[in-house]
Amino acid sequence: MEKLVIDTCVFLHFFLGQEKQETVDTLLEHIEARRFFAQISILTITELISILSRKANDETVWKCLNYVFKHFVTIPVTPDIAIPAGFHKAKYAKTNKGFSYIDGIILSTAEITKSTLVTYDPDFKTISEVKVITPEDLL
Repeated sequence: MEKLVIDTCVFLHFFLGQEKQETVDTLLEHIEARRFFAQISILTITELISILSRKANDETVWKCLNYVFKHFVTIPVTPDIAIPAGFHKAKYAKTNKGFSYIDGIILSTAEITKSTLVTYDPDFKTISEVKVITPEDLL
């Protein structure tokens, strides 16, 4: 079974009704059917709360959180993730100012779990440490 780390922006397309909502819905159906081993970084939870609280209502925030906790394995930030994340931030921020600390953590989470990173975030386009795909590539 293919192991995936799902980036925050994928959830946002679904829960905010954005452009790629239908594709993400199909991906989530596959995850619910356990066709993939789906994981997230614990910091994805923080990002989801922060963004959804500003762009949607509390009901949407809790709907998203309940869904994520039901269907995804949540990976904590350990030293094995935090240390390389700092190096990733330093490396990629040189050429990509949008690459954040949380991006570094999500990248390290995929790396340490030997997973494919699923994202729409262009900040991950130049990543070489793990396989990076969109939901469309996966489906």
